[in-house]
Amino acid sequence: MTNALSKDAILKADDRPVERFDVPEWGGEVLLRKWSAADQLAFEDATTEEGEASRTAFAFAIYLSVVGDDGQRVFDQADVPALMQKGAKPLARVFRKIRDMNRLGGEALDA
Repeated sequence: MTNALSKDAILKADDRPVERFDVPEWGGEVLLRKWSAADQLAFEDATTEEGEASRTAFAFAIYLSVVGDDGQRVFDQADVPALMQKGAKPLARVFRKIRDMNRLGGEALDA
């Protein structure tokens, strides 16, 4: 029988993998990090509101997901309007990858 995980083991577990994703229109690859529970809730809050916030879902997801080599976010929330000015096809493709990584669309809590 194995021992139950300790609080420290759970909190130190690396359960948010980072994946490389090629975006040729942007000139290379981006690093996409799987969302935390807080990220998931922020996305749900932002995309279920009426009006502007719900129309920026692709860009908001990219803001939450794209990280640099240091693992820190590349964008902040103030960059969402600028991301909305990028091409629709690459934004949609990156969003689909983010959606798959985070099991969005009714599967977010399914393991």
